[in-house]
Amino acid sequence: MVQESTMICVDNSEWMRNGDFVPTRMQCQQDAANLILQCKLRANPENAVGLLSMANHVQVLSTMTQESGRLFMKLHQLEPQASCFTVSLSFSVFSAADRLILTALGVLQL
Repeated sequence: MVQESTMICVDNSEWMRNGDFVPTRMQCQQDAANLILQCKLRANPENAVGLLSMANHVQVLSTMTQESGRLFMKLHQLEPQASCFTVSLSFSVFSAADRLILTALGVLQL
């Protein structure tokens, strides 16, 4: 088993609010992120997952952690805002750099 560090980049821009039917794009994105972080954390006890929002203010919602409860809470507190895509990708790489042992970095845009 290989140790992995994964930063999940969540798009909570205005395009996630386009008046979709239930489930909305935001809800589907949250479900997909939940699935990914559960799989990553179950695969190896030393895996770490982080969470980043890609809206008007790029925010690292959670640095690399193994606490699924903290990640779920932060993920479901997201609300749609304006957009800033390129800056958010660079933040995802820099936020993963504080990890001492970084064997693999998965940057995902859902």
